[in-house]
Amino acid sequence: FVQGNDGCLRLVVGEWLYFINMNYISDFVVSEACCKGMLRSRCGRIVNTSSVGTCMGNGGYTNHAAAKAGMEVFSR
Repeated sequence: FVQGNDGCLRLVVGEWLYFINMNYISDFVVSEACCKGMLRSRCGRIVNTSSVGTCMGNGGYTNHAAAKAGMEVFSR
């Protein structure tokens, strides 16, 4: 689990990208790998979990909320 939670004024671009890569792009990579087998077998499900911070937002968790919101939209 990658922390790096901080307000957007204290984050640097490198921290933002690291967090997004770990928490958002990883969902795409795993889903892509699973989809090939599911298409062959014509069945399967991918369940992604998010957090309440996505909807409500918590102070200092801008990168977390952005990554989880992206994951939520990707999953739909």
